[in-house]
Amino acid sequence: MSVKCRLLNLGLVWVLLSVSPLGIDTATAQAEVGGSLVVLDFELKDDMKYGGHAPGHEDVLRRTRALADGIRRAVAAGLRYKLVDAEPFAEKFAELADGQAHLHTCQSCIVEFGSVAGADYVLTGWVQRVSNLIINFNVKIYDVRSGQLVDGGSIDIRGNTDKTWQDGLGYIVKHLPLGF
Repeated sequence: MSVKCRLLNLGLVWVLLSVSPLGIDTATAQAEVGGSLVVLDFELKDDMKYGGHAPGHEDVLRRTRALADGIRRAVAAGLRYKLVDAEPFAEKFAELADGQAHLHTCQSCIVEFGSVAGADYVLTGWVQRVSNLIINFNVKIYDVRSGQLVDGGSIDIRGNTDKTWQDGLGYIVKHLPLGF
């Protein structure tokens, strides 16, 4: 598996899989994609919860919610995908998420939600807060018909401010090949 890494002056590290774990060449997959995309809310995996919530937890939750909203705005403004509104399917999403510690670990649940929403592709993401210095954003895109991983990436940011999170989101929107 070939992996590309870039280090920016902003303190961001991006890892983009050029070959997915399933052996799909993402450059080829990019050329073939289009259609509709539903963006799920991002989840938070907060490693700083030691018997409670670390200081700043509410800000981290707010910023986590803002990531999916930012990606939705970028998809809606782009030409490659028709954005599918996930809101009418919130009850189904809650049903699928019930019993899952982290929905992003249940590929079949994610693909099922995309199917229920009538989307061709589904984007899921999660944030892992390792510390207030190291925060990781993760994104995966699945083809709903095949259930296969089409694309994905991960970015580490350094710092826990609105600006560092916005810079990280901007990098995802710019470099994740969604046709933005």
